[in-house]
Amino acid sequence: MPTRQYWRKAGTSKADADRVRQPCSQEMRNDAEYAGLLKEGAVITKVWHAERTAAQKKRYREINARLGQLYDACMIGNGFEFVRRGFPVE
Repeated sequence: MPTRQYWRKAGTSKADADRVRQPCSQEMRNDAEYAGLLKEGAVITKVWHAERTAAQKKRYREINARLGQLYDACMIGNGFEFVRRGFPVE
């Protein structure tokens, strides 16, 4: 049986998680920190095929980790729990 990662909350369905995900994404787009991180990440991406320094690579990983933390905080704030693996796909 195929499995995947997803957000769950007691008494809710996948559709409920999808409905919460949309406002979270909108909130993040309106957040100044999120916008700044996206801009900084875009600058690093532009030099993707050029020679990037180790510091740029490290910063890019840090940016992606922080963007994930912002999204996770929004979903957790709405009462959802992230399940890594082992639960069936709907």
